[in-house]
Amino acid sequence: MFAKLVNQLRREGADTGGHGRPWKLPLEDRILPFTAYWRSNLTMRQLALLFGLSKSTASRVVDCLGPKFALRARPRFAEDAVLGSDH
Repeated sequence: MFAKLVNQLRREGADTGGHGRPWKLPLEDRILPFTAYWRSNLTMRQLALLFGLSKSTASRVVDCLGPKFALRARPRFAEDAVLGSDH
């Protein structure tokens, strides 16, 4: 399951650097603190201590990965579309 999540995020460009310096931590090592943050609602200070990061790095990880995990709007269907099962 974790490998699927990593692959999906890589496809969405989470591993490519944006502006500025590239990440020192691999994507896998950024996903774990992010998921721990959202699952347990730890403070940045607690998250940093738990994963051996600086408080600023923990904050950047959460800020950068948050939009990648955001829910996407479902596709719109035509007004006259008939949706049903494939049975």
